[in-house]
Amino acid sequence: MNDEAMQRRAGGRKKGGGRLAAEPADSRVTALADIKLAQDLKKYTHQIWLAGLGAFSRAEVEGGKGFEKLVRTGEEIENRTRDEVRRQIDLANSKVGDVRSVAENKVEEMKSKATDTWDKVERVFDDRVSRALKRLGVPTRRDVEALEARVEELTKKLQDIEGR
Repeated sequence: MNDEAMQRRAGGRKKGGGRLAAEPADSRVTALADIKLAQDLKKYTHQIWLAGLGAFSRAEVEGGKGFEKLVRTGEEIENRTRDEVRRQIDLANSKVGDVRSVAENKVEEMKSKATDTWDKVERVFDDRVSRALKRLGVPTRRDVEALEARVEELTKKLQDIEGR
């Protein structure tokens, strides 16, 4: 479209001598801007249409190849992801093992301390019971064993005397 046609569309009329009739400048500018916008819109719409046709044509030509390429790319990503997940799981398991080892060592340490403490309590209890029994005059195991040995000795002597 030439300039004269654009001006006619914008509302200008030719009067004698090829000059346009006087119109407000802002309405002509607005009309020209609208025409330019419409032309640009038509141009971009056509380019989008051509891009769509090109993509459709390429998809027809490369159809199977493109799909296979997407599958291969997906497999590569899946393998990388799987390897990373395995690495993270191994790392987590290692840390869990370390924590378990520390916990088990602490449990053993606490068990040992508890056993030592229990043994001490037991000895203190035994000592106190023994002292209380001694104060009450209850014979100890050694006292009873000594008495048993004395009774056996006396029993042998009686048997010797009777046997004469």
